[in-house]
Amino acid sequence: MYELFARFVDAPELALIPAASFALLAVFFRQRALWLVAGLWALYTAYEAGVAAGVLCSGDCAIRVDLLLIAPATANLLGKLAHGTADDFLTTTYLATKAPVIVALLGASITFAPS
Repeated sequence: MYELFARFVDAPELALIPAASFALLAVFFRQRALWLVAGLWALYTAYEAGVAAGVLCSGDCAIRVDLLLIAPATANLLGKLAHGTADDFLTTTYLATKAPVIVALLGASITFAPS
């Protein structure tokens, strides 16, 4: 079954076949759900064509980062960075990057004075 879908990835224009088939069925049976499925197949065709053309990214793009600047950094964010907690986009990016990182703290100045 997966081999069939792999052909759509290799040749995105083949996905127009099920799109046209569902559109014909939608005309014949007058069902909105079939129009929706036909539209989704057409969108999938456009997406795969965009990935093949290099316009869109499917997660394996070669994005080069020269510097990661995190500003402003809250105490919660500093704790996540220190402990390696990756529960959002920023902390995941921080853990995945090999670029130098600059962290600008929240607030104009922070003083640590004994009480």
